[in-house]
Amino acid sequence: MKKSIYVAAAVLALAACTKESPQLPAVDNTPRVEVDFCIEGTGTRVTNVDPANEVAVNYIQIFSFNADGTHDAHSERKDIAAVGQRTVTLACAYGPKRVYALVNAPAITADLSEQQFLNTSSNLTNNTYSAFVMVGLTNINVDDSTRKSQVVITVKRLVAKVVIQKITRNFEGDFDSFRLEGLSLKHVAGNTNYGLTATPTVWYNDIQNHRVNTTGNGSNHTYDRTDAAVVNMISNYGIGASLANGAVYDTEHAFYCYPNDNILKYTLLTVEVNYDVNTGTTWRPTITTYQRYYPIQIPVEIEANKVYTITNLILNRIGGEKDDADEIIFEVEVADWEVGLEWEVEY
Repeated sequence: MKKSIYVAAAVLALAACTKESPQLPAVDNTPRVEVDFCIEGTGTRVTNVDPANEVAVNYIQIFSFNADGTHDAHSERKDIAAVGQRTVTLACAYGPKRVYALVNAPAITADLSEQQFLNTSSNLTNNTYSAFVMVGLTNINVDDSTRKSQVVITVKRLVAKVVIQKITRNFEGDFDSFRLEGLSLKHVAGNTNYGLTATPTVWYNDIQNHRVNTTGNGSNHTYDRTDAAVVNMISNYGIGASLANGAVYDTEHAFYCYPNDNILKYTLLTVEVNYDVNTGTTWRPTITTYQRYYPIQIPVEIEANKVYTITNLILNRIGGEKDDADEIIFEVEVADWEVGLEWEVEY
């Protein structure tokens, strides 16, 4: 201990005498053990998104924290695609450690404490169809027996998934060409933190900020002014699938959002349809197109890495004129991403 104090004093004295001399970096003499951390993703099921993309690991960061939450070590691996390995070697100090894996997220270069790491914000825009942000934790005790050992860290996605598997029309109508035009999530939570404790402050496709889009595919759907970066993750327009009475649209669609525990702003899955009516005569027809909505409220807290599946939306009547109706008949199944149950929603 005396030797350490003496060396530190000598360095300070030298710095005081020679202003041009650079400060020497602190030397970490802490005994360390190299540990290989291997990433294991969570399971998935087939949707309109390639299932391999939902478990893709493109970039890994590993963070080790001491028992008191202070920083121990961190490292990264970017060459996963080239080498085909999901392992990161980290030189950890002896003792109990809490080790986090952060996957497909922006790089963190600072020596954060555990609490600072958990409080780090993540936006839905950090996710793509081929790289979902994931976090995992393991507790280990580093000693000589862990040298060059391999420790598996299971990571889970920060996003939740909303799936609609099929839509069935079950009513007659005095109109022509009943068409499914679009599907979208509304009231989409757009941010959280790595500890999943933050209250959302960013919202995409927020009903309160809607405007009407009359360009592009001609669909007059509403959307938030700020959702361009995530529009493909939360909506699919221009479907144009005709649905006769008794017909079934069975193309499965999946959308992604961050956790939402705001009971005053439930996340909605809105189904948009168009239908044509002859408002003229048989001899001089005038075709008028009407737009209607079937909003499905997800009346539960949306949690990370969970899937919320509508196995069958049964349409027994024409939809409403608004895409945020208050009263909805629904049944929604909630399951871990690895598990699926079968429920239906019926209008």
